[in-house]
Amino acid sequence: MIDIIITDGKCAKCGLCAIECGNDVLTWEQGSVPIVENVHYCIQCGRCMAKCMSNAIQVGTLPVEKFYSSVAEDLINPDDLELFLRSKRSCRTYKDKVVEKEVLEKLLDIAQIAPTAMNTLEKTFIVVQDPQKIEEIRKAILRQAKKTFAMVRLFSGRLGSLIFPKETVAAFEHIAIDFKLLLDHAESGADSLFHEAPCLVLFTGIGMDANGKDNALAAMHYFMLQAETMGLGTCINGFASTSSRVLAKLIDVPRFYKIFGVITLGYSASGFPKTI
Repeated sequence: MIDIIITDGKCAKCGLCAIECGNDVLTWEQGSVPIVENVHYCIQCGRCMAKCMSNAIQVGTLPVEKFYSSVAEDLINPDDLELFLRSKRSCRTYKDKVVEKEVLEKLLDIAQIAPTAMNTLEKTFIVVQDPQKIEEIRKAILRQAKKTFAMVRLFSGRLGSLIFPKETVAAFEHIAIDFKLLLDHAESGADSLFHEAPCLVLFTGIGMDANGKDNALAAMHYFMLQAETMGLGTCINGFASTSSRVLAKLIDVPRFYKIFGVITLGYSASGFPKTI
């Protein structure tokens, strides 16, 4: 059971922690110290600790030193944020440089604070930097791509037109081009799958959880945006993320978890002078 401790000598008796709690864990009467009523309802979201100006409340083992003073309101204006978001593009040219461990740890720390439904905090991250392992994954994805290409090409032809609306057939035709280019480039020796990125990052969630995918992808986007500010480039790899079963045979994915997102990561070799 979670221990929730409120220090009487520090408590300002404002009741903000109880008001902020959405799970009826705390009760409060005007002028009194809040009372812990339903500790078993606590999901350790930390909202009460973040609201308390006097550091009077401690929830479980949540580290009080990591509750920094928030400056979100003054940190960035809407125009600057919009320009940043419009300036970010997928990276397909990487420097021949290893992403340092401390940089990865910083990115994963930021990804971990991404929101999750019901504060389940279930997401897990897998980082692959071994060139031999990346090559093994690349070959496996390409083998899968050949099978998928054959099916997509079938549905983009006459058979598809007998089964699907013309818009769907057109979509299959577009997808078929993507797979053809991928396989043609691979045949010529070019890596148009991972673009010779030095690192792959996989984002997983619990497969049986209806929110598992959303939780994993929220973390992925936090990771990508933070990476952009640190001079690193990323690219969502749809070929890999849609081959989660293939990847699971090559990588030790935690039990009950599923790979929902895969990105390439590395120091960007070139940028763009214009926005999207």
